[in-house]
Amino acid sequence: MEAALDQLTQFAASTDDAGRQKLRTLLRKLADSTESVVTTIDRLGHSHLECAAIKIGCDLGLFKLLVEAQAPMSLGELAEKTPANPGYLMDYVKLRGRPSPSWLSVYPIETHTAEWDASRPVFVELGGNSGHNSAQFRQKYPHVAGRVIVQDVQPKLDKTPSTPGVEKVAHSMFESPPVRGAKFYYLQRVFHNLAPQKARNLLRLIKEAMTVDSVLLIDEAVPPETEVDYMASAIDLTMLGAFSAIERTELQWREILEEVGLSLSRFMFTTHVSTSVW
Repeated sequence: MEAALDQLTQFAASTDDAGRQKLRTLLRKLADSTESVVTTIDRLGHSHLECAAIKIGCDLGLFKLLVEAQAPMSLGELAEKTPANPGYLMDYVKLRGRPSPSWLSVYPIETHTAEWDASRPVFVELGGNSGHNSAQFRQKYPHVAGRVIVQDVQPKLDKTPSTPGVEKVAHSMFESPPVRGAKFYYLQRVFHNLAPQKARNLLRLIKEAMTVDSVLLIDEAVPPETEVDYMASAIDLTMLGAFSAIERTELQWREILEEVGLSLSRFMFTTHVSTSVW
C-alpha cells in the first residue's frame, strides 16, 4: 500500500491540473467503493459538521495559530491562545435552565416544609452544575428551615459560584448519595440523556437516600402521547441519537418509577412547553 501511495503522490506532483483533477475523481470513487451503506449514511449525515468546525476554526484563528506554531500544540495550549471562553457556555446553560415561570412558582414548597426540622437537609440538587436551582430556592425561600445543597463532581463545583446559604458537596450521582433524609431531591434535565438502565440505576441510588417524608422532584420535558410539539420531538430525537435515551411520556415515567419501587404522585406543568415538575 505504501508503494502505491508513493506512486500516486509522485504522479500528483508531476502532472498538470487536468491530471490532478482526474486523480481526485478516481480517488473519490475508490474511497466511496470501500464504504458500506451505513458508513455512507453516517458520512453524509454528519457532513455539515465539517463546515461548522471550519467556521469555528476561522473565527478563533486556529489555523493561523497552527501555521505559525514551531511545534505541535496541545488542545489546552490552543485554547489559551484563542478568545474562546468556557464561561460563555456556562452562562448560556444557566440562562437556558431558567424557564419562565420557574418551577418554584408552581410547586408548593412552603406547604411541604412548614414544620421541617432545621437540622435536616431540605433541598438537594443532584448534578447541579452551576447550582442555579439551589440558589433560586434559597433566594425565594430564605425562611425555609434546613440545609440547601448542590451536588456535582468536584471539577464542576470548582467553577460554581458561591451562594450564601447554599452548600457544595462533591459527589458523582452514579455513586451512593452522601446526603440522606432530605425533604427534596431535585434533578433538572438529567434523565432525558440517560438510557433506560442508567436511569433505573440512578433512581435506585436516590431511593436509598430517601426517607418516608422525602420527595423526588424531576424537572423534565414530558411530551404528550399525541400531537407532540416540534421542539420536544427534535430534542427527543437528539437524545436518541446521542445517548440512546428518550424524552419520556407520563406513561413511560410511571413505568420506570414503578420498576424501581417508586410511585408518581403528581405532574405539575409550568406554562413553558418543555418543563414539568413532579
